[in-house]
Amino acid sequence: MHRELTPESGEFTSKVRNLVPTCCTKLSLCIRLHHKLDRITRSLQLLEKQIPVLGLVKDEKQKSNNRRYETCSPEAGVVGREGEKENLINKLLGGESSKENYSILPIVGMGGVGKTTLARLLYNDTRVQGHFELQAWVCVSDFDIFKISDAIFGCVTTENKEFKDLNKLQMALTKEVQDKRLLLVVDDVWTENYNDWENLVRPFRSCAPGSKIIMTTRKDELLKTLGFDHLDCVESLSDRDALSLLALHAFDSLTNIKAPEDLGREYFEILLSRSFFQHAPNDKSFYVMHDLMNDLATCVAGDMFLRFEQQMETEKLQVEKALAKYRHMSFIRETYVGYQKFEAFEKAARLRTLLAVPFGEEQIWDQFYLSNKFLVNLIPQLPLLRVLSLRRFGIREVPDLIGNLKHLRYLNLSQTKIEELPENIGSLYNLQTLILFGCESLTKLPKSFVKLKKLKHFDIRYTPSLKKLPVGIGELRSLRTWTKIIIGDDEDGFAITELKGLSNLHGLVSVSIRGCRKCKFLPSLGQLPALKKLFIEGMDEVKVIGLEFTGTSNVAAFSSLEILSFEKMSGWEEWSTNSKVLEAVFPCLGELSIKNCPKLRQVSLSALPSLRSLDIEGCGSGVLRSLVCATSSITKLKISRISELTDEAWRGALTNLGAVEEVKIWHCNDIRYLWESEAHASMVLVNIKKLCVLECENLLSLGEKEDGEDSNLLLSSLRDLERLDRSEITTHSTVQQLHSPHQHVYTPLP
Repeated sequence: MHRELTPESGEFTSKVRNLVPTCCTKLSLCIRLHHKLDRITRSLQLLEKQIPVLGLVKDEKQKSNNRRYETCSPEAGVVGREGEKENLINKLLGGESSKENYSILPIVGMGGVGKTTLARLLYNDTRVQGHFELQAWVCVSDFDIFKISDAIFGCVTTENKEFKDLNKLQMALTKEVQDKRLLLVVDDVWTENYNDWENLVRPFRSCAPGSKIIMTTRKDELLKTLGFDHLDCVESLSDRDALSLLALHAFDSLTNIKAPEDLGREYFEILLSRSFFQHAPNDKSFYVMHDLMNDLATCVAGDMFLRFEQQMETEKLQVEKALAKYRHMSFIRETYVGYQKFEAFEKAARLRTLLAVPFGEEQIWDQFYLSNKFLVNLIPQLPLLRVLSLRRFGIREVPDLIGNLKHLRYLNLSQTKIEELPENIGSLYNLQTLILFGCESLTKLPKSFVKLKKLKHFDIRYTPSLKKLPVGIGELRSLRTWTKIIIGDDEDGFAITELKGLSNLHGLVSVSIRGCRKCKFLPSLGQLPALKKLFIEGMDEVKVIGLEFTGTSNVAAFSSLEILSFEKMSGWEEWSTNSKVLEAVFPCLGELSIKNCPKLRQVSLSALPSLRSLDIEGCGSGVLRSLVCATSSITKLKISRISELTDEAWRGALTNLGAVEEVKIWHCNDIRYLWESEAHASMVLVNIKKLCVLECENLLSLGEKEDGEDSNLLLSSLRDLERLDRSEITTHSTVQQLHSPHQHVYTPLP
């Protein structure tokens, strides 16, 4: 589903099959990985041979214990342990008889059951802290007596001593704990060696009577050796307590919680880093799952998931008996999918997922057909469906019955032949994702569409017949991804003013606003973080574009915008984005086009650090001067019909075009000379590769002062030039030909 929402997945491709690991592969793991393992082995052997050459020495030091232990109170996040806690506190505070001055209180249980958490509850209890004079906590996963004793010594004294001898260390420890009631927590005990344990606890025989040692462990062999015949193990949480624990961690804070899509993306990256998924070998934007991992996932899913064709062939009777248990099902998209083989699934009333998936290589021209009974007879029998994907089937009509799927969250009808959606689509009030990508025959959306208040992702790319959107879409405040916005003058359609309410459109990549001739202001689009392409055309009433367009947030405006185009804005006079509030405007803008905006005279923009291509047509010369002054990175410049572009104005702009490689000048009739002299041009246009001048009626010559230096400029379409010869075009070394539309191609310049 994630792939279907990303722009790259918009191509008609057969690679989607790679998203679902095949079960038809018969090659064994050994055969498939044999050569790869051999290469890895040879590489490791080569590295091993380099050890003496590099002078590497094996570190004989013992691996340090990486297990962290903290004694801060965890009570706020503990459930289901109150009874055990009170029982153990009574034992800690009670005067149990013991041969030694200390007694052992074991906490035994399997890993992760909460032994350490329970010990920490006891350690931090105020009654316990008031009862014992000294407290110490050590983790003993690696049973190094010296390190453990040294850690205990650090807990019970404020002295900073270093010991190199175990005997001296234990003598000092004995002195510190002598005649004092001690509580010692020995966490994560793995050793079964009785002698090691005795050597560790020897100093505590000098403690005051009533001292306690809490031992947490998974293994009971040592405890049995110490005389514990019966052990009360820490039990797993009850179902009720387990659910309470889950709720505490999952829903404890509802403020600033990440969107499920963002969390899912993070989790996917974690699974990818752990090889749960892998990049597809031929396309890094796709992912595959190894057969072994797929088998494991299928095993874990059990009766919850059915891969239809495969399991119906091998386990038909068993599958039919278990239909009521299945929650998720996929089936192969074939040339014709009849209804007969799905009849039994009318009993699968608890089905949540129904996916049509590709098999093998699919071509763009492949046709797939689905029996109409599938939609009319089967779908109404699956009222609990959450996910329905019928992508690429030749469906022409969606039945009204689909409105009964009240629980539907995800609906994919992409690349089908539907012309419209039924009016009761608005009854799907839980719908979050609607994909209509590639529905070329789709002409309209129902008015009830605006009732889909929970809709988050809406994909209508490549729907050329869809000319307008229903009024009220701006009220769908949950929208995060909307791939195409259609705005027009039709009063019955989506209005431009509705855009201001769509602040959550984090996935909107492209916006095209055309023909809104009555609108006087542009919508605030500057804070859409994913917006890369913006096209604005025919908004005749707009006179000023300013902060209402970029927004006044403290973050960069249009932070991802790469292409910006204005066209046929007959009333536009001023464009300004200067503001002390904004950190930056258009930091990634690479292409800017302004065409047929005759009244535009004043442009006040901050720096455009990434601008590479500038195309100006039908504007005043001040627009050109302002824009080239805002950047020094333009490599491609195209200007046409620029009014008042005199020699002086052009030369002023020319000084900022040091990076330009290609210049095209069309229909600029006020220019007489392109530069003062060839020498001046060679100092400014240091990277020029191509120069094209067309229909500049008053152009007399390239340079006002000819000096005969070498030139190398490619000049095409200079029909009206009065003087043109090789001696005056000999300055630059990167251009290779001269061309005129009415003459032969000149020979390459030396």
